[in-house]
Amino acid sequence: MKVVVLAAGKGTRMKPLTDSKPKAMVELKGKPLLERSLEGFAGAGASEICLVVGYLKEQVIGFFGNDFLGASICYVEQKEQLGTGHGFGLAKKFCGKKNFLASYCDLVFDGKFIKNFFEFAEKNSRRFDAVVAVKKVNDVSKFGFVETEGSIVKKLVEKPGQKKTGFINAGLYWFSPKIFDAIEKTKKSSRREIEITGSIKKFMKEKRLGCFEVQGKVFDIGTIKELKAAEKEID
Repeated sequence: MKVVVLAAGKGTRMKPLTDSKPKAMVELKGKPLLERSLEGFAGAGASEICLVVGYLKEQVIGFFGNDFLGASICYVEQKEQLGTGHGFGLAKKFCGKKNFLASYCDLVFDGKFIKNFFEFAEKNSRRFDAVVAVKKVNDVSKFGFVETEGSIVKKLVEKPGQKKTGFINAGLYWFSPKIFDAIEKTKKSSRREIEITGSIKKFMKEKRLGCFEVQGKVFDIGTIKELKAAEKEID
């Protein structure tokens, strides 16, 4: 299992904790967020991990080195913050012609769920070019809303504003190598970034974007408030 994790961000919403360290190295109960994230992938059987680094990259490289819990680690640098799609695209050489998982350093998933997610995607690799993990919430208004029909994604709407129960993008993806061509063709968003959600809309239009519901807890830690909330729940 190949895995790509974005760990290049400055983490501006976590200041002042990120004044002297990258978001990936902010600690959650004594462990860096990235370590928590990688524990899930290692527990799911990851054999190769590519970390996309940038801001204060030396701290990440110095801490993790070349292996983690039996998985080899390599690094690629995102020199400019040009978006999530751009970041994942930098791992093209690492992934080669293999399917792979992709996520972010501030997301912590249970290893058993990651394994089930990967197995579902691999089983359905003839149907889908990409699969996104989705989570059911009571209020989708401030998240990336995902409209589904069975295991197919019909619509992606960023922060729809309307309060309702539904699925949101949980930030864990399975990609076939076709994602790299899609990224190259993705236009910059209003934020002047190449967003991975923009890239996967190509698959959605072709009914080749799948979804799989999150089982168990997922911790999304982008702010100090979310960090403190996670500290109360995680071991």
